[in-house]
Amino acid sequence: MRFVLALHSHLPYVLNHGRWPHGSDWLCEAALDTYLPLLDALLTLEREGVAAPVTLGVTPVLANQLASPTFVTELEHFLGHRLETAATAEASLAATDDLGLAPIAQFWEHRIRHLLELFRRVDGNLIEAFGGLARRGRLS
Repeated sequence: MRFVLALHSHLPYVLNHGRWPHGSDWLCEAALDTYLPLLDALLTLEREGVAAPVTLGVTPVLANQLASPTFVTELEHFLGHRLETAATAEASLAATDDLGLAPIAQFWEHRIRHLLELFRRVDGNLIEAFGGLARRGRLS
């Protein structure tokens, strides 16, 4: 059986249009939930020597935003805010007698820290990181 997963990405230009609801938060959510996890998975597969033929389409508008120094600043802010929220989650959950949800908050705190570390390891340049995978034959 053959399987094709086609990833096409496009976001309108949102940098310098505020943060929420249709500003940089939109791009940062996409980075947190899509681009960073995809990069993480592809780098892991590369380290493990697992073939993973993937084609990723990135529109020029999206590439411009992801390569922007403004995006780096915005994503650092966005992830920092998420980490602050995660750090206070246990106290908030205790106050509402919902401590059973604490493992979810801990999961997200760990995941966000991991993805922030990845973002910093690639010097905040997702386009170059994906480009490196492409040059090494791991992505087209």
